[in-house]
Amino acid sequence: MAIRIKNLSFAYNDRKILEEINLHIQPRQFTVLLGKNGSGKSTLFKLIAGFLKNQHGEISVMGHDLRELTNTRRARLIGFLPQRHHGVFPFSALDVVLTGRASYVAFTPGSEDRKAAGAALEKIGISHLASRAYTELSGGEQQLVMIARVLAQNPRIILLDEPT
Repeated sequence: MAIRIKNLSFAYNDRKILEEINLHIQPRQFTVLLGKNGSGKSTLFKLIAGFLKNQHGEISVMGHDLRELTNTRRARLIGFLPQRHHGVFPFSALDVVLTGRASYVAFTPGSEDRKAAGAALEKIGISHLASRAYTELSGGEQQLVMIARVLAQNPRIILLDEPT
């Protein structure tokens, strides 16, 4: 299984969001989660990505219990694109994409990391934005930079939360 969820429940304080969710996703499968606004899709993605701690139930990714994965190992397995990203500092688009390589970098990005970031920008078709400040890009351009960031991360699983 690429992703296996068993009896997952989650609440924000006393407000139940997810209750007894079971889900199995095979490797190399494109899966879409549909649901009305506020139904818990983003919360489910955050749980799978490890940004929220599951309160009840089990999540495994590529056969590994999510609770037992280090941050580095989890980042190499799962790439997550949230609905929104608010850039504060005027980093270049290339530098933002390079942050996707964090799980591969010991101290400073090397030539392989820069090559991966450049390839991701090219794959998305936004190489021309590489030197532009992320904070000065349009919302759509910023979203494309964030998709390139996830691709540069080179995870085995990619979770996209409303990528359009």
